[in-house]
Amino acid sequence: MNSTTEEGALEFEPKVFWSVNAFIFCVFMTMVLWCCYGDKSFLTNIQTRQEDSDRAYQATLREREERRKRAKMQTPQQRRRKLLQSFRRHNVSMIVEEKDFIREDKDSMSIEKDTASSEIIESGASSEDDANVESSIASFGNNGYLKLPTQAQVPNCCAICLGDYEVGDTVVWSSNEECPHAYHEECICDWLVKMQPETPCPLCRNEFTDLEKVSKESKITWAPSSAFNTRAIGF
Repeated sequence: MNSTTEEGALEFEPKVFWSVNAFIFCVFMTMVLWCCYGDKSFLTNIQTRQEDSDRAYQATLREREERRKRAKMQTPQQRRRKLLQSFRRHNVSMIVEEKDFIREDKDSMSIEKDTASSEIIESGASSEDDANVESSIASFGNNGYLKLPTQAQVPNCCAICLGDYEVGDTVVWSSNEECPHAYHEECICDWLVKMQPETPCPLCRNEFTDLEKVSKESKITWAPSSAFNTRAIGF
């Protein structure tokens, strides 16, 4: 009885066989037709979507960095106070007296004018600042030079406000030996407040103060002696 049932179960059933084959054939033909004529845009757009995602991520990183920079920005009052402290610390300011002026003849003034012109061209100053800076060249030699306490001589003209130095003016020069320029204290403070966190010279673009260097050196450093203080651990 059991053997007869098992033999019946193994019998070939044409309906089931052809139904399964018909289903497989239909699936196969559907795939072929879709590959030939179907809309595969969602596949081809995968790379585009990935690139858009990468661009969005980079934009987020840039925005985060900008927020970080804005958070570090100092108020004009704070920035000015630090600048003045730096000037006093390096003793790079003076109050102009009559004896500090040096008058030069016309030939010397012409040579200085040409030197200043070539210096500005080589400095790589931005086009926004070139108009103000270059227009000061004509005034560089008008009233000679100003002698600094360092014995260096600078043109008797502030390249920021384009005004000649007068008795009683406070003049500041750079504490950076690579920057030979000097300006009115008020003028250079206004410029460096606007250019923070860096302190570029308006003419040569070298660092005018040491604030950037001091800022980098003041970052928290690793202290091995206090890093693993087991006494500080309480249970």
